[in-house]
Amino acid sequence: MVEEAQKPTKRETEEFKDLKDLEWELMRQVSKDDLWTFITQVLYPNTWQEHYVERLHKPLADWITHEAAPGARKLILMPRKHRKSYIVTIAHAVWRIINDPNIRIIIVSVKHSTAMEFMAVIKRVFQKNPTFQKYFPEFHVDAEKRLGNEEVFTHPLRDNHDLADPTLRSSYLGGKLAGKRCDILICDDPIAEGNVATPPQADKALSNFNSLIPVMDTNKRYNMVMVSGTRYGYNDIYGAMLGEARGGDAEVDLKQVDDEGNTLNAYEAIIRHCLEDEDGNPSKAGQPILPEIFSKQILLQMLSQYKIDPDQGEEAWWRQMMNVCQSPDNIKFREEWFDSWVPRLPGNVVWSGIVIDSATKDEQVIMKGDWTAVHLGHFDAYGHLYLSNALHSNTYKSPELMTALAAVAQGDGVYNIVKEKVGEEMFFGMVREKFIGLGMPCSTYPCTVRGQGKKLVRVVEALQAPFMGRKIHFVGDKEKGTGYPVKIWKALKDELTHIGMWSHDDLADALSLFFHKDVRVRPTDFKSHDWVIPKNARLGQTMARKINPASISNWNVRSENTKSDGTLRDDPFAGVLGDRGDGVGTAVSVEEDHSTQTDIGVGNVRAWVAGRRK
Repeated sequence: MVEEAQKPTKRETEEFKDLKDLEWELMRQVSKDDLWTFITQVLYPNTWQEHYVERLHKPLADWITHEAAPGARKLILMPRKHRKSYIVTIAHAVWRIINDPNIRIIIVSVKHSTAMEFMAVIKRVFQKNPTFQKYFPEFHVDAEKRLGNEEVFTHPLRDNHDLADPTLRSSYLGGKLAGKRCDILICDDPIAEGNVATPPQADKALSNFNSLIPVMDTNKRYNMVMVSGTRYGYNDIYGAMLGEARGGDAEVDLKQVDDEGNTLNAYEAIIRHCLEDEDGNPSKAGQPILPEIFSKQILLQMLSQYKIDPDQGEEAWWRQMMNVCQSPDNIKFREEWFDSWVPRLPGNVVWSGIVIDSATKDEQVIMKGDWTAVHLGHFDAYGHLYLSNALHSNTYKSPELMTALAAVAQGDGVYNIVKEKVGEEMFFGMVREKFIGLGMPCSTYPCTVRGQGKKLVRVVEALQAPFMGRKIHFVGDKEKGTGYPVKIWKALKDELTHIGMWSHDDLADALSLFFHKDVRVRPTDFKSHDWVIPKNARLGQTMARKINPASISNWNVRSENTKSDGTLRDDPFAGVLGDRGDGVGTAVSVEEDHSTQTDIGVGNVRAWVAGRRK
């Protein structure tokens, strides 16, 4: 016979109810204090373990709350589908609202529709989540009632009616937010592939992001920016936040100043990779950070799928899943290749020239668009290229560029001008007019690039082997900042080490002209005294002799670079590097009446090659 269960006494019932009330109050308080508890016990108590892992997601939740002081600037880069949006955007926004009903939050995504989806999910928490209603009934809004619209809502518990902006607003990168204000700005995947497809698009995306900063209300309690996403390229806005160079002067607004003039925090970043080694670095040989959902086998299967997809490819997997902009196997230029500084030019220089990739702003807005890039270089008899000077600007107008070119040419006595055969007639006409007006010789090299393949391929084919073989040198002292401009050296290195994934490639494009088929100097092992003057070369007239010390008749190879039998050494660095030799410049002449010789000049490398000993 089964004994009848004893009913609890009235006192026991009251004590149990007190315990339930205590548990309810305790859960409310802990949830308001801790975002991770709020996610696991209030928002998704029955399903969180299917999507979240404490070792990966709890530190992220703590980082954007407990470790986010007023003025915080946070960047979270996580692999695709690793559950960052629900934590950083949705749960985080709701958690902030229950802690302060007067808060103003703006959510920005790449598309307005995506931001409105975030808005819809957040509103469902307030209207249809039973566990949330249980612990925070005062924040619950009847599902039958209208809570704002698709873009904005103001929570009924707001008691500061002086605030014009809503509790939550959704928008997109580039959306019209002038005059709006917020306490916390949350940017969730604010860019996509199309925002970095071309340099102008990348620059526009960065400009649009910078335009968001003024909406921040610099109050002492909040003034926070939380950005989450996945890498798309070196020139995306995340790279700017990380302080990476972009091939130009564009910068994200990394620092803010409050009303009292105090500098607020710069961006801090958490960067995770779907496969990591023991030190947290990206590695295909590493282990998955979310194995419960994405095992290593699944991740490598995804890589195979990316490889066979013509619209994505392996590089897309490295960007989207590993947060690495360029796979280790796809690096075209390595940074160590650029540590090739020499103190001075060698004595066996045989040809010198100035290459130009022009982007004058005669009909453009200043500070916009492409950059003008200029390199001054010298080839020695072994085919090594020595870069001694450069210009790089996005503000030049034609008169200013002509003046700058003339200064560079006159300073080094180099008058060979090389440019792509695009609008070269007008450009070279301005160059000649400027140089003749200053009594300077000028020899021009229009180089045809149309029909020679994509720029990326052309640049890589021209420069990869010379840099790898350490045949391109920078003249000067990098530490002292003398010789070739160090700032431009860094920009060139950045362009080439990020080739194909960069906003600007002007310096690299200009440099590749030195190795164009019309301006390529081939190394030789002939004795200097065996060289003859080409028949079609004209020696300089009186004025040319005064200006140009590089007459072919005076050309010689320095003895320290020759063997005892008069032939050149096999290695230019086997000899002592001396001052610049007499082989610099061109002998294209300027007559005393300032008219120019039109035939191919001695400085022309085609004549130079044709004139070698047969």
